[in-house]
Amino acid sequence: MIYNEDCSEVPTITAIVEAVAAQDGVDPMELEPPLFDVVDPDALEAILSTGATAQSEVTITFEWAGYDVVVGSDETLVAKQQGAHVNPSHRPDDGF
Repeated sequence: MIYNEDCSEVPTITAIVEAVAAQDGVDPMELEPPLFDVVDPDALEAILSTGATAQSEVTITFEWAGYDVVVGSDETLVAKQQGAHVNPSHRPDDGF
């Protein structure tokens, strides 16, 4: 299953947790390990906001709770179960 969304409506960290929880059909509080054990939320937001104001786009990719997560400074988010190919240049309206 693939979650591919514009995450401009909520903080990036919230969007990531909600995306993975929705795909697993669990409460976000049940996800292990907690996201903050894998990624520093403040650092993630700072890096993405720097990319949003710079001339170039920033994309961050990491693994969490059995998912490959790709988030960009253009507020896109892709979360795929590990093992599936994640295209960091993918946009929500592109389709797979």
